[in-house]
Amino acid sequence: MSLAVRIVQVDVPAGHLDRTVAFWSAALSARPVTAPGGFVHLLEATSAVEVHVQPIGTDDGRLHLDLVADDRDVEVERLEGLGATTVARFDDGYTVIEDPAGLQLCVIDGDAAEVNPLCDAIDGRGHLGAVFLDVPEEHVDGEVAFWSAALAVDAGAPQGAYVPLRGVVAASGDPLDLEVQTVGSASRIHVDLAAPDVDAEVVRLVALGARRVGVHEDWVTLSDPCGNLLCVVPTEGHTSR
Repeated sequence: MSLAVRIVQVDVPAGHLDRTVAFWSAALSARPVTAPGGFVHLLEATSAVEVHVQPIGTDDGRLHLDLVADDRDVEVERLEGLGATTVARFDDGYTVIEDPAGLQLCVIDGDAAEVNPLCDAIDGRGHLGAVFLDVPEEHVDGEVAFWSAALAVDAGAPQGAYVPLRGVVAASGDPLDLEVQTVGSASRIHVDLAAPDVDAEVVRLVALGARRVGVHEDWVTLSDPCGNLLCVVPTEGHTSR
């Protein structure tokens, strides 16, 4: 068994592609490069996972994860045994599945896409620090069980609405903060951007096209130009969101 998170995919309707690419490349201080199939790779976006933007044929944006596998068919069959449902299989190295809470993800062959360069955080800028699987309360236990088994990691003790998955390692070999969060809405994925100055980073991201969604004690929720959620949290001393 071998699965690891390799890519955070930002899925957007084609009409929103250009401004969403512009936002995320500037937000993460990354260099956008267009790849075959309309994907846009954001080079050196994070230190752990790659970030890609892709056009989709629906009206709503979303985030999804790509998991790289040593043997795609074996891993898809294993995930189906854990409660996943296969949506589509493509001969160019991708199988699309849904987890038990309805979150879409892809299982990919190791050579399905060229590995992009990563980079450490840039001083004074927000950096992708965590990925959250946001699911309604009735799906939390199943989601924790599925992802713990899928990635062969342990679930930590619940921290309010959050359950951290301990020991997640990205395909890069770096640790990845992956958590399951209880929400009062449909299942979705959001990311945290950790910044040394939350207020300054929010101002910068809003100027780039983000919209304020909610202000909390020490963090701020925004949406990107396509409506995908992200939170800006303090680099030091913040609690997971």
